[in-house]
Amino acid sequence: MRSAWLALILSFPEYGWENQDKYLMTSYIVMQAIDVKQTEKVLRQGGTELNTIYGSSPSIAELVGYKAIGTGLVYWLADANEASRTEVLIAANVVQFLAVRHNYFYVQFGF
Repeated sequence: MRSAWLALILSFPEYGWENQDKYLMTSYIVMQAIDVKQTEKVLRQGGTELNTIYGSSPSIAELVGYKAIGTGLVYWLADANEASRTEVLIAANVVQFLAVRHNYFYVQFGF
């Protein structure tokens, strides 16, 4: 699984993207990986996935597949419109950060 995330990070175009946008996309991908590991731990502790797209108890392979699709969509949206690239990436990072933060509290404190 690590190699899949690394491949996504290394697949950025070397042209047309500002460094800040590359960093934002990288942080989004890293948070996607963190979310998968946290969700795996939540499911092992008897919790359920709250994202209805994934179902209440997705396999790790399903999660990675959904995350790859979501990451591809964010990448496509960001790459398609240079004028709003940074805003798209910031929005994606905020949403993903909120998911990771929620998972952290569940894993650490049970809520």
